[in-house]
Amino acid sequence: MSKATMVIFNPVIGRFLPRTQAVTDAVRDVMRIVGEDEWKAGFRPDKAKRIIQLLAERSVHPVEVTGVIRRINEDTTTDGKGNEYKKVRIFLDDALDPLMVSLEASDEITLFVIQALTGVEPGETITFSPWYERVERNGRVYFNHRCALKRPDGVNVPLPQNVWKNAQAEADKVTASLRAQNQPSLRSAINALSDATKVEFHLQMLRTLIAPKFSGA
Repeated sequence: MSKATMVIFNPVIGRFLPRTQAVTDAVRDVMRIVGEDEWKAGFRPDKAKRIIQLLAERSVHPVEVTGVIRRINEDTTTDGKGNEYKKVRIFLDDALDPLMVSLEASDEITLFVIQALTGVEPGETITFSPWYERVERNGRVYFNHRCALKRPDGVNVPLPQNVWKNAQAEADKVTASLRAQNQPSLRSAINALSDATKVEFHLQMLRTLIAPKFSGA
């Protein structure tokens, strides 16, 4: 079997891109054109459209991720400064080559994918379908990334009920002692611990409910 092509989600354009040196070079080139500050400002539909066009001029195009899941695992990478990053890696066979979708465990889009994976059975062909949600808050507009898993008939794999509620309840329990101190200076620490707890809640779902289904696929 040929080596799987790594595919990553690019939050600036809201689409999946192959992880190759040629793509990395093209992305860096486009980032210089757009400007680092504008690039880091996050996703906007108009900006994403322009960047996708600039990438296309460099023969780089978003990829559609479709295939049959063969296995799912977790991994940890380390950058040059020693910072560790948890990954969720989903291996699929598509019509041409095997793919490996590599997602940041801490990204909210990954939590949506994990939830949807609870409803996917071995042997099913699924398509990763990223989309965004427009949110207005305190006079500002935000765009939150989401990702559905679609079956061949175009119907989304349904998400299980109460997962967000249960993850939040676990986060509230873990942060209760810090919140009880009622110290504004602890707000950042409380938020970080809450987010990490919700990520771990989903990773436990991945380990116990999802990955074992595909261990023999």
